[in-house]
Amino acid sequence: MEWVKEQAEYKTVAFDGFSLFVSQVMREILEERAKPSPTFYEWSLLTQRIKEVILSLLKPNANTIFTALTKKQEQDGKLVWVGPDLPKKIRETLRAIVDLEGLIWVEEGQRFLSFTSSKGIAETKDRSGRLSPKEEPDISKLLQKLFSKEGGK
Repeated sequence: MEWVKEQAEYKTVAFDGFSLFVSQVMREILEERAKPSPTFYEWSLLTQRIKEVILSLLKPNANTIFTALTKKQEQDGKLVWVGPDLPKKIRETLRAIVDLEGLIWVEEGQRFLSFTSSKGIAETKDRSGRLSPKEEPDISKLLQKLFSKEGGK
């Protein structure tokens, strides 16, 4: 983390596998505290440690990307929620900080990235207002679209 913070030449920092990292940090906390399962205190420790990691990766002149596994909730066999597989407090922290929150999905064998949820069940967000409902899942093209003067129009 210290090394990343000192790298001025990088314009984008990507943390791939954030949900797996969070799970590993919880395992380490449980091991340190000799606990078989987390209590409120261990969840608080996890949230504190992960917030420190998130904030340490944010740089004023760079993009920070976090990827996480997807979690789905169904009710009566119907999909009612889709979002990142992260504890609620950590999801809330990320949502407050990030400008974009997207979801990769497949339609007719083709992958898309979306920052809006037509059915309102996916945790998505687009503060830029420049993205379409179906974006190509290519981060370099997405960043170019976001930061071009025309905004991809």
